[in-house]
Amino acid sequence: NFFYLAHPQGGIGGASAAGILGSTMFNKSGRAYPKVDDVNALTNATRARANNSVAGRSYPFAEGGFHTLNTLITSQELLYSRRNPFAATIFGSGISSNDSCTSEATWRQNGGFRHKVSGASSYGYGAWSAKLPVKSATNSKKVASEDMNNYQGKEQCMESQLAASFAVEFGIAKTTNTAAPNYFMMYGGKYYWMAPAGVETLTDGYMNVRVYRELDDTLTGYNSSNEQTTCEFTAILRMSLMGGMNLSGDIYWYVQGGAEVIGECTIAPGTSRVGNPIVSYLIPDQTKWLNDTAVTKTGSATFLIEESNDAINTGEATNLADGYYARRLGYSPIKAQEGGNMSSHECCYGYTRNEWGSLGQRVKIGLRFRGYAFFTYASPRYWNANSASSSVTRAYGGSTQALIGT
Repeated sequence: NFFYLAHPQGGIGGASAAGILGSTMFNKSGRAYPKVDDVNALTNATRARANNSVAGRSYPFAEGGFHTLNTLITSQELLYSRRNPFAATIFGSGISSNDSCTSEATWRQNGGFRHKVSGASSYGYGAWSAKLPVKSATNSKKVASEDMNNYQGKEQCMESQLAASFAVEFGIAKTTNTAAPNYFMMYGGKYYWMAPAGVETLTDGYMNVRVYRELDDTLTGYNSSNEQTTCEFTAILRMSLMGGMNLSGDIYWYVQGGAEVIGECTIAPGTSRVGNPIVSYLIPDQTKWLNDTAVTKTGSATFLIEESNDAINTGEATNLADGYYARRLGYSPIKAQEGGNMSSHECCYGYTRNEWGSLGQRVKIGLRFRGYAFFTYASPRYWNANSASSSVTRAYGGSTQALIGT
């Protein structure tokens, strides 16, 4: 996924979506937002590997790999000696609702939206999980993330990286006072940047930064008395770069390369969604990644990764209920023990109930990370594990990586 000034040939990426109230804030056909709706582990791998001279080969181009992601996150945790470097005053959790948006100051630091209905004397504020003060003629109020662009991606592909590079190239100073942001314009967008506390940042030659974009729109809808009204709406996107990577918030991405988590449904879902055995496998060497399009097996039938001499069994457990992690299996996203919160233990939440299989099935579970914009627990380790790796939706995007120097 890359940032484009014009819609690329073939329709890859393109616009995001219009909102219920008709907002086109993110529905810009001249830009590339993450491709969604038909992206899963299989289509993502096919598109990424199609860049190779031999289609389907896993090098030099392939879908993003879990081992690479896990290693990057772990390195940042070690570097900063803390498990939650995505806290609001450090890197932040991207375009999410983790942090408060109740005032001008918190809005400009944490992102979210500011609104003023026609005739109001002051602004109201809300995170992407909050409801707007207006609704459409046929719909009750939804969360802002749905009203504004139907839960799809709000950041353009590589937008935060490009904005950070732009700021460095043109010597644009960081914002230190949220009451007076040091704005700069880039390709029609209005941005500013802030430095994570206690971290080497752009001025030190490191792409550790919180990039912000401010967007305006005027919405027409109905108030709680069903009277037609207008609403001034201004959004701020907080985009968090940790070592150059945007690891949290906005939408999920599939990072399935070289890894699989396989669940076996031994308990009828109508009886319980938890307690089923799951096992994870990892192939760290990208040149040895497999091209297995099977997602579901029955009985004792196995997947290619289970038969591979290159695969490492990185742990076995039973799937637990949705919730926070106290402990996970090493080299794996699997939750081994429930507990903790966003500031303790593994500092992540996960959807880990079984919605991926029926009784008697063995299923590849999707490796999706980041979190929705309206979530209050988005984080780099957040794992959406409740459905199979073939699942697609408006908030699942893809990933890619390149192997250099084989």
